[in-house]
Order: sequence, then C-alpha cells, then structure tokens
Amino acid sequence: MSDFQSILIAQRKDKRRVDTVREIVSILSAFCEKHTIEYFIDVVPPTKTPSLVIAVGGDGTFLNASRDAITYNVPILGINAGDLGFLAEIKISEIEEELEDILTNKREIQERMVMRASLKKGGIKDSFLVVNEMMMMRDLDGPMMNYEISSRHQKLPDYRCDAIIVATPTGSTGYNLSVNGPILFPTEDSFILNAMAPHALTHRPIVMPSNRNLEIRIKGSGGGTLIIDGRQITTVAPGDEVEVTRADEKLLFISSSHRTFFDILAEKLHLGKRM
Repeated sequence: MSDFQSILIAQRKDKRRVDTVREIVSILSAFCEKHTIEYFIDVVPPTKTPSLVIAVGGDGTFLNASRDAITYNVPILGINAGDLGFLAEIKISEIEEELEDILTNKREIQERMVMRASLKKGGIKDSFLVVNEMMMMRDLDGPMMNYEISSRHQKLPDYRCDAIIVATPTGSTGYNLSVNGPILFPTEDSFILNAMAPHALTHRPIVMPSNRNLEIRIKGSGGGTLIIDGRQITTVAPGDEVEVTRADEKLLFISSSHRTFFDILAEKLHLGKRM
C-alpha cells in the first residue's frame, strides 16, 4: 500500500451538476471506507493533514483545490464533473481503477511549475500563487491599458492592449490559447507572455525561461483588474507593478492512465481534426 492514508475531497461550489457530484463523492466515500482511508469533504480539520487531494468538478474546481494540494505539498487528482475537463481528467467510470493504481504506487506523479505574482500597490506588497495564469485586464468602460515590461533589466517594447497574460505550461491551454498563444507540454519549465487584443498587430506571444523574472508596470491613465486563475483579486492602476517569478512550490499532478496529454488535446480541442 502507498502512503495515501487520508484524502481531501473538494467539491465544486457553484451548485451545477449536483447529482453527478453527489454520485462521485459517494463512490469516493465508499472506496475510502472499504480501504480504511480517512477522508474529509471540503474542509480539513486543524489537526489533520491529507496525503491526497481529489477535486470533483470542472477545471475551476481543480484550480481552487490545487491551492490545498500546494499548501499541504501533496498530489492532486481531478475527477470531471464539469464541461471541458482539461485538468479534471478522470471520468466517473475510471475512478476505482485509478485509485487502486494510486494506492499500489503504480502511478507517476508529475511536478508542474507554479508561478508567483507579487503586486506592489500603494507601498503594499501582496503575493499570489499562480497555477494557470496571471492576467491584468482593463476596465470595460476604460481605455486600453499600457504596460511597461522588463526581464532582468532588459526592456521589452511597451504593450498597449485589453489585457496582459502570463501563463504557466499548465495554463497554456486556458486564456492563453484562446488568444492564439502556444501550447506548452505541462511539465515544461517556462511561461508565456501574451496580450489580449493588442493595439500593435506585431505583438506576438513570447515563451520565456522560468528563471527570467518579468516586471510589469502599468503606465498611462487606464486601470483594470488583477485576475489570478480566473479569480478577480483586486483593482490595479497606473504606477502599480507586478513581478512574476517561478515559485518555489510545485503542483504535484496525477494524470489519467487512460489517455496522454496529446489524447486530451485531440479529445477536448480536436487537435489535428480536419474541419
């Protein structure tokens, strides 16, 4: 048997797919009881530490639960009870087989890069872990935002755009892909700088090595919102700065044994399909 002696089951919170979520949690609970594994639903008691996190929902649920996995430094498995299921890879019919493999140490655990976004705003500095992407987006009723960007004191051309995106390899198939950014293999050690609706059509996505920090400063008169992994964090304004670095933490990811990353690209994004 493996070291997975306790499991945190994190359910989706938006009240969608309630019956499916309930069915999956019932399967997980029965499995844990059969194997005498302690389990917690949504909340871990203060004196306890899980050895595995299971996210039950869509990719949003997975991203929320990933913070628990990073905090406890334990692996995370995603079971799909959502729409796309790019990160929540496991289907309901595969649950017991996958968990049996995990318990018998038959599964590889991927180490995926996580970023840290440090916001300097009005003399105050806050730091946020980023699993998918960091984005600064303009106010809908405001002008384009103007960004001054540098890396190791090397200045990039200024960006004027609706939003600036810095995505991890895991997040390369998220917002980054929707604005024509490249797909990175999820265990790559790099990140992507991309722009949404840039004023200059010559701006193109840039893949950066993760050891090159990015410093992004807002210029001009336009303000907006800092968004981390789809969550609105705070407003940002001219003069505010965000430094993006590779985090010391890692996301320990258990992928499906039934399909590869390329299978998922073909299934979810129809990669290579003739239209």
